[in-house]
Amino acid sequence: MKKRSAASEVYLLLMTVLMYLPILIVMAYSFNESKLSSVWSGFSLNWYADLFRDRDIGTALINSLILGVLSSLAAAVIGTLGAIGTQRTSFRGKGVMEYIATLPMMTPEIILGMLFLAFFSLLGLPFGMMTLVITSSKLMAKESRMPESMPGKIRGNVISRNTLAGPAPRSR
Repeated sequence: MKKRSAASEVYLLLMTVLMYLPILIVMAYSFNESKLSSVWSGFSLNWYADLFRDRDIGTALINSLILGVLSSLAAAVIGTLGAIGTQRTSFRGKGVMEYIATLPMMTPEIILGMLFLAFFSLLGLPFGMMTLVITSSKLMAKESRMPESMPGKIRGNVISRNTLAGPAPRSR
């Protein structure tokens, strides 16, 4: 393992502080009593009380949790089946199919979202929880199953070639 230089340690620390400091400031100011976020007038939980009294926010939270659970489960199933299917089958165009399977990983999510919007509009599907689950599952599944034959790339995080092949043979 390479030894890190002092400059790389300082850089890492600086980047970590720059990434997390704004989040910590927003968290601290969420307990501010003042309506103005730039003026600290004392500690208060009033904003959180207002937040939990708002029925629309509660409904949005529940819908977000349902969407996250359903999409994660669907993406895990799709990714696992894709990894198993890719590993256990052998056919002439397998390399091409694996390459095509990587294309959504190179496409920005906003483009995929717009494509799904157009696709669902063409099908006449109403926009709602079902279309959100389908879209979110696809966006998550693209990272859960990466083709195993990609040299130098990170392997799929659902199932790996070694898992399917069984234990490694012992060297003598």
